[in-house]
Amino acid sequence: MLDTHSQCIQSRLNEISHALIRDQSDMLIFGKEQLQTIIQFPDPKLFNLNLFPNSGKVLYFYRNKSDKKIMAEVYSVDSNLQNLVPEGELGLVRLLKEGIINNALIFPGYDIILANVKLESCTLLAGSFNPIHEGHIALLDTAEHAVRAPLACFELSVANASSSKAEIGENELFDRVDQFKDIQSLLVTRRPYFRDKIAFMQPNSWLVIGADTFKRFFDLQYYESPAQMIEFASLLDKQGVKLIVGPRLSQNILETRDDFLDMVPQFYRPSVLQLEKFRVDKSSTEIREARARQQQKVALSNNKLAETNNNQIEQSPPREI
Repeated sequence: MLDTHSQCIQSRLNEISHALIRDQSDMLIFGKEQLQTIIQFPDPKLFNLNLFPNSGKVLYFYRNKSDKKIMAEVYSVDSNLQNLVPEGELGLVRLLKEGIINNALIFPGYDIILANVKLESCTLLAGSFNPIHEGHIALLDTAEHAVRAPLACFELSVANASSSKAEIGENELFDRVDQFKDIQSLLVTRRPYFRDKIAFMQPNSWLVIGADTFKRFFDLQYYESPAQMIEFASLLDKQGVKLIVGPRLSQNILETRDDFLDMVPQFYRPSVLQLEKFRVDKSSTEIREARARQQQKVALSNNKLAETNNNQIEQSPPREI
């Protein structure tokens, strides 16, 4: 016997199955039309209910604010959407790590989470966003307007390309996502490499990157062979994904697309756009370092204050009774 909450979920499965239609692999092509469906829907939070009809799975996402985790109730369901069986609850990081889902598109402002999406005609800016800052926001906004993309999105991978860096945990992911509540949508994946990220992008989409990233994109020292680099460029081209490059300051030198365009295979160069008149010289690393210095100053100040108070107590004459 299902509890009241599970009965409510089962009663709305047909509704969600008609509102957002998935393909044979249970992926959802998500673009401007689907975004409008969510915004205009009477109860947008219904879309936290994710139905995967071909695999017979149902996920109901919610934010556990007390434990600081993004969670999903997991169910199995039959092909008639009648026999709903609870299977437990899992955090978003674990869902990604175990391959239960490929990604999660999060709209913090609407408190909505959609799993297994492919972004249609979008501009995508990937990063760790630790923290997100005005440079990230301005870069994606400028790129979106430059190509008139109907959809703009940030992307965060819980896994890191460097094996020396730990994966983002459930609590840390909750905090990172919380930064976006008044900004933009965020695609959370476990794909640290760009060649894997583009699997979630439909043709006529754009990867937004800074010149500091672009200079490594086609640099042969990051590939096993020239053929592997050509293969990556061919993959981008075949997928219909182009690049938008924003200027970045590096060691007091302004780097742009043109400084590294000769590294790009000839056939792909027309797909690399340079953002003109864009300049924001900020980095998450600098912000973290500044915060660390400030915290260190506060700690030293508190220690000195404590020492002063202790000395005053030791030097004070005993009070007469």
